[in-house]
This record gives sequence, C-alpha cells and structure tokens, in this order.
Amino acid sequence: MSTGHDLMGRVLKCHLIIEHYLDRFLAAKHHIDNIEDARLTFSQKAKLLPNAGSAVSFVKPGILKLNAIRNRFGHRLEAHVEVAELGPINEVLKVARPGVDFVSGIERIEAFTTVACTWLLVNKVQIQRGQYNTKYKGVIQSYNTYKYIRRGQVLVLHFTG
Repeated sequence: MSTGHDLMGRVLKCHLIIEHYLDRFLAAKHHIDNIEDARLTFSQKAKLLPNAGSAVSFVKPGILKLNAIRNRFGHRLEAHVEVAELGPINEVLKVARPGVDFVSGIERIEAFTTVACTWLLVNKVQIQRGQYNTKYKGVIQSYNTYKYIRRGQVLVLHFTG
C-alpha cells in the first residue's frame, strides 16, 4: 500500500504544481487579479486554455489527461499508472524529450509537468533558431504561434518581461 501512496503523492504533487502555473497563466492572460476568488476547478481552468495558436495549446491535452488520472486516484484505494494510458502526455514527451527512456508512467508524468509548466510560463519570448539547448527541441514558426515541427532543429527561448 505504501507504493500506492507514494505514487498518489507524486501524481498529486504534479497536479498541484501545474495548477499553480495554470493560475498564473490564466491570471496574466485574462488580467485577473484574484483568480482564486473565481473558485474554478482544475478542469475548468484547463478548459480555459487556448486550443490552438499558442505553446499552451500544445500541452493542454496532457494537462487534461493528468487531471483525469488524479481524479481517478481520488476514487480508488489502489493506484497505478500505465504508460499506454498517458496518451497526450506521451505525445508531448515525444517532441519535448525525444530519445529519453522513462521507466514508469509516473516518470513520464513528472517530465511532462516540467514541460507543461515551462510552456505555461512562456508569455513573451524572443526566439533564436540554430542555437543549441537540450531542453526544447523543435522549430517555432513565428513569434505569436508556438508550433513544434519535427525537423531536428533546436531552439532557445529568451524570456523577456
């Protein structure tokens, strides 16, 4: 049972970390001073993310999947995460962490959490192509559209105020 509790704790921690950055993103995007006062559920917040045209739309399906897994854990004593059930989380990791072998589903969830929070932080960026950075691989087509294209090119994001 302790393994199940450890897994539940790790999933819950990832969920809470993403929710923190989700709140920050939505507050900034929608100019909301006290997003907590809206008393939105995690699912409602995630559904407010854009479906296309931004970096966040790339990770939105994985955020929704993580929420579904976390909710399932809330209703079962035994916890497990199968790699095959992660769907959109796996798709994000294929692009954001190519070639990395993850031993377990929870390792994938934790890696996804880092990627999702990074993209939730991306607000205004200057993009330089052709510089090496092992964290983010892909090509961003334009300043306002953050789209991954698998071409083996690498990008560096410079965060600006």
